[in-house]
Amino acid sequence: MSLFVKPFTLVRKFKYNPSKLQNMAKLCTDCGAPVQANWNLCAECGALVLKRRKIPIQGSKKIRRIKISVIVTMIIGTVVVISQAGTGLSFNNYSFSLQSVRKAYDDGKISYEEYLERIDALVYQFYLDLWVISNVNFYAKIGLNIAFIFVIIGFLSLSFDNLFPKKTRRISLIIACVFLIFGLYSIFIPAPSIALPYYYP
Repeated sequence: MSLFVKPFTLVRKFKYNPSKLQNMAKLCTDCGAPVQANWNLCAECGALVLKRRKIPIQGSKKIRRIKISVIVTMIIGTVVVISQAGTGLSFNNYSFSLQSVRKAYDDGKISYEEYLERIDALVYQFYLDLWVISNVNFYAKIGLNIAFIFVIIGFLSLSFDNLFPKKTRRISLIIACVFLIFGLYSIFIPAPSIALPYYYP
């Protein structure tokens, strides 16, 4: 027992000082208290500290949350971009179909009544496609703004955490400002509007 009591009493002489957090190279795996690089026992609980950690446990959790938020933001942002592109695609399909029906009527392949019926069907299909795209774009923008908020909060929490070096905190603050600008920009992205090309009945 004396072999285990002596090191423990020596470690107890070390007092935890919050101002020396950056000099701490390890954290206790049991209680999470910081331990100096030349100590192998925790000053708080006396447990053995065998693993070296460059990033504290709390910091690794924050970084993991930021990674998840960034991945979700990228996925939702891709949905927003696809919905914006889908608006132009549906408009082009409608224009092509309208010209095809117009050409078939000019060539005498369809009657005037059938021509009007096809035009009405094309208009209805175009409105339906644009309605679906507008709903997807609307809810995707809401999810994108929420994801931006989580990312900004994550980087701000890193920038105000003294466990990280000053350079990392400054970079985190800059990234948070960049995401804030992107979040404000996404608010002003216009929703898909309905604009039908003119045709002669």
